[in-house]
Amino acid sequence: MHWTVSRKLTLGFITMLLLTVITAILSLNRMMYMQSRVELVTENWMPRINQMDTLRYETEHVLNLVFQHRDKNDPEARKAIESTIGEIYDTLDQTIASYEKGIQSDAEREEFKQFTANWDEFKKNTQKTLVASKTSPAQAQVLIDGGQKIFGALLINLTHLEQMNQKGAEASSADVKKAHKDSLIWIYVILALGVLAAGLISWVFLRIVAQPLRAVTAGIIRVADGDLTTKPLAVRSRDEIGQLAEALSRMVRQLHAAISRSADASAQVTALSAQLAESAAQTAKAATQIAVSVQTVADGSREQLAAANETAHAMEEMAIGIGRISETAADMAEIFSDTTQSASKGTEAMAEAERQMTAISSTASQTSKRVEQLGEHSTHIGGIVSLIAELAHQTNLLALNASIEAARAGEHGKGFAVVATEVKKLAEQSAQSAKGISERVLTIQAETEETVTAMHEVTRQVAEGITLVNGSGQTFRTIADAISHMNVHVQEVSATSQEMAAATEQVSASVTSTASIAQTSSENTDGVAAASQQQLSSMEHISGSAEQLSRLAEELRESIRHFKL
Repeated sequence: MHWTVSRKLTLGFITMLLLTVITAILSLNRMMYMQSRVELVTENWMPRINQMDTLRYETEHVLNLVFQHRDKNDPEARKAIESTIGEIYDTLDQTIASYEKGIQSDAEREEFKQFTANWDEFKKNTQKTLVASKTSPAQAQVLIDGGQKIFGALLINLTHLEQMNQKGAEASSADVKKAHKDSLIWIYVILALGVLAAGLISWVFLRIVAQPLRAVTAGIIRVADGDLTTKPLAVRSRDEIGQLAEALSRMVRQLHAAISRSADASAQVTALSAQLAESAAQTAKAATQIAVSVQTVADGSREQLAAANETAHAMEEMAIGIGRISETAADMAEIFSDTTQSASKGTEAMAEAERQMTAISSTASQTSKRVEQLGEHSTHIGGIVSLIAELAHQTNLLALNASIEAARAGEHGKGFAVVATEVKKLAEQSAQSAKGISERVLTIQAETEETVTAMHEVTRQVAEGITLVNGSGQTFRTIADAISHMNVHVQEVSATSQEMAAATEQVSASVTSTASIAQTSSENTDGVAAASQQQLSSMEHISGSAEQLSRLAEELRESIRHFKL
């Protein structure tokens, strides 16, 4: 059976309770017995002795009243004495009847019978004496003497009864004393047994409860003081105290292991926190450099964005000018086509000027090549507008030459003069449109000047050829050939203008896309700059946290040093 502390304590309490109950029962029994004996004395013997005293006194009182009755001569006084004697008789009769109920023994009953017989005789003698005292004093005296003898017998009876009651009271008192003595003996015995039982129980509990508890308490105090070298407690009991001792030993082992691990971990945390603080400082320094670099990139991106926006605006204006040039070149091509058809009718009249116009064609061919070279160069540098300006100058010169030739042709050149005037107007419009754009493309100006010089050379050669032409037919033929060549050039210019318009649109779209990309890049760069600032702030916070972690780890190590492992 597994005896727990509660069962052991319960057994001890039950044992002490049984001893207490036995003591209480025995004490109650003795007390009840003594109470009965005391009640016998106080409620039987003492009242009966008092009744004997009352009988003695009242009987003697009656005898004295008889003497008074004899000596009184007043009838009223005698009558009062007789009334008093009657009242005493009633009282004595009640006392005698009450006493008879409590008779305890046969001897007492026999003595009481003698008393009642003498009492009856005494009452008869008293009545005779009262009667005789009225008529015969001598007779009354004789009766009084007889009454005194009866009174003496009554006193003897009363004395015997008093002695019997006194002996009964003394016997009851002796019984009470004996019961008291026996009760004391029993109480002392039981008290001694209780003390022995209490000592035995205390000793047992000291062995099985107090000593293990002191051992457990001492172990807990050592653990509380930080001493984890406590050996397992040698408590053999299997009760709650034994379980507590085993739990304490297990707790010490686990706490020892946990503190050891905490010590190792705190050392590692200290080292790691130092590394973390150093890494955080390096990262913060790098983040600062990154933030400065990103801010520089952000400023450059904003400048690039502004330049891209300006370029996109310029390309839009260029695209508008090129579109106008393309429209003008198309109109010129249509006009030159009509002029060519008109001039073909006078081809036969231009035979004499064929050689000179050939020279003009050769010069125009060279000029065309020069313009083509200029176009290729403009493609490389993005200056397609210079070619348009050069073509505008060439067209203007051709129109001027055509005007001169038309003036020389007279009536036959009027229609051509109108066409040359329109071409000249269109060339001027194209030059004005290209002028605003050419200001942005400075690298093409040199090539444009060379082209203008070449065109002047062509004009000079054409002028020399014109001077050689002597007839209007030859002049017309020269003009027809020039117009034919110019028609080709105008068509080329129109095609080139269309290509330039398409290229300009592509370049404008690219520039717009570049501006959008620059805008996005600028925004992203700003975001990266903000993120770099946040990262720098986070690194500073991490550095502070690492320092705090290092302090906490050091505090943990100080706390662990309190324990003795």
